[in-house]
Amino acid sequence: EGLAEGDRVSAGDVIGTMGDTGYSEVEGTTGLFDVHLHFGIYVDSDESEVSYNPYGILKAAGRSRRSFIDNTE
Repeated sequence: EGLAEGDRVSAGDVIGTMGDTGYSEVEGTTGLFDVHLHFGIYVDSDESEVSYNPYGILKAAGRSRRSFIDNTE
């Protein structure tokens, strides 16, 4: 809520909340998963949506301690 595609976020910004639900074939998954924040990168292609695990990108950003800036604007 309050974020839109292309918005910039900074350290300390709230981007989500923790929960204990997940994807399942059946409804009612509350409490079946460890508490976590699901964060992913999803890219729409011509055929389907492709998901990427952001862990490597975030780990590299943490090591370099510099901002990644989108220069496509």
